[in-house]
Amino acid sequence: MRLLSEKGSITIFSILILSVVITSILALTLLVQKKVNKGICQDSAVISSRALLSEYNKYILDEYGLLVLNKDNRYLSEAMEFYMIENTSNRWNINANVNKGNYIASNVDNMEKEIVDYQKVAAIKNIVADKGDISPPRDRYRILKNSFIVDNLPSEGENSSFAGLKELADFISNIDEAFDRTLNKVLIDDYILSKCNNNLRDNSKTFFRNEVEYILAGSKDDEKNYKRFRRKLKFLRNIINIAIIESTPSMKAKVTAAAGLTGPFAGFSYLGLLEAWALAESENDVEILEHGGKIPIKKDEKTWAIDLDSISNISDGYIDNKATTGMDYEDYLRAFLFFTSKEKKINRLMDIIQINTRGNNDRQFSFSGSSFGIEFNIEVEGQLYEWQEKY
Repeated sequence: MRLLSEKGSITIFSILILSVVITSILALTLLVQKKVNKGICQDSAVISSRALLSEYNKYILDEYGLLVLNKDNRYLSEAMEFYMIENTSNRWNINANVNKGNYIASNVDNMEKEIVDYQKVAAIKNIVADKGDISPPRDRYRILKNSFIVDNLPSEGENSSFAGLKELADFISNIDEAFDRTLNKVLIDDYILSKCNNNLRDNSKTFFRNEVEYILAGSKDDEKNYKRFRRKLKFLRNIINIAIIESTPSMKAKVTAAAGLTGPFAGFSYLGLLEAWALAESENDVEILEHGGKIPIKKDEKTWAIDLDSISNISDGYIDNKATTGMDYEDYLRAFLFFTSKEKKINRLMDIIQINTRGNNDRQFSFSGSSFGIEFNIEVEGQLYEWQEKY
């Protein structure tokens, strides 16, 4: 009896050991299978998400160098399920939920990052922006009146104020800061100037001729944007020119002497004459810039164009200073851009891209419905997986 009892105990013990081993093997098998399934799902999700991201807007890539996905969440989810089922040979029941998440294209910070990354790569690859052939100036200005387009612009509702002219005038004397490519804001300004038309550079492929001026002024009237910028530019030059006269003893003496004379200057006070002379020079400065010329940063009496005696009978045309160094029209655009807030610049830049994309490629395109990547979760046989993918 004792022998049988011992044999029974060994049998029971062996069965218990075998059960533990079998249970461990099954658990390990399930764990390995789970990891294998997760690996298959992950590989399939990566391939599928990249297939989705390949449906970027080609026009925006060609014209602006940005990869932008313009698909709604429902389409993205259905397409993800299709790609996942195909990539896994239809072995599982798959449910996908795809959204734009933190990659929404209308977000200013997201757009800033895309632009800065593009500019850095462009600098490394020495990419020179090609705006195409520069066409003759358009014979008319456009006004954006379509309410469907206007109401959906990223910047809609912003005011159109310019930067403070006094701060700009002080800044001109240290203009090198505006060319410091280590600053993100400068890279954004570079991008705007290379990708957008302005009054002197127009490829006639876009809705507005004065695109950079639009970013600064914000009017839906192309001509108003140019006139607003021109007026601000003239005022800026006027502040600078007054300072030049006041700081140049010989020029200041001329104003003082002329203010006490009779004749064409009779009745002019010192301040009135000072303003009249500076304003005449400022108008001439703007004409020089509009004709592709330059204004020296450190202007003096030698580079001054308008004589004090001639301000009372200025004729049409302008006096070319023939300067080879200094700031040109685009440099002044850059200075104004430098003092424009990031939000205003990027939102209005997105306006430009959205308007041109709707006019030339996709009438339904909007940054609010676009993204630079996707976030998604996938349910496979009751198991939930989460990933994200971006350009």
